[in-house]
Amino acid sequence: MIRRIGPAAGALLLLCACNPAAPQRAPSPSPSASASGGPSLHISGHGTAAHPLRFVGQRNNRVQYVLLADTFESSGPNGRSIATFSNARMTFYDKNGSTLQAAAPQAILDQTQ
Repeated sequence: MIRRIGPAAGALLLLCACNPAAPQRAPSPSPSASASGGPSLHISGHGTAAHPLRFVGQRNNRVQYVLLADTFESSGPNGRSIATFSNARMTFYDKNGSTLQAAAPQAILDQTQ
């Protein structure tokens, strides 16, 4: 009986020694981190003539401005991006109730500085 186990154990040892290492998984690519620590994003939006894109800025439950635009495109990390608005119409609201309106074929918001 010992004779039978000896060759089988030897064959098993030989097979284990010849087995190559399991293939290693390549690390998955991670999003590139920017100086602010987050990934760079690309965001775009498209409105219609009847329903333009609408951005509202509020502070302490008071509307400070309303920006209407036909299209919007932004690229860069959060807090350090450049946004471009086409056919922008903006209304600023003061505490005393007065308003200021502005319109431009293109408006650029630069948050990189």
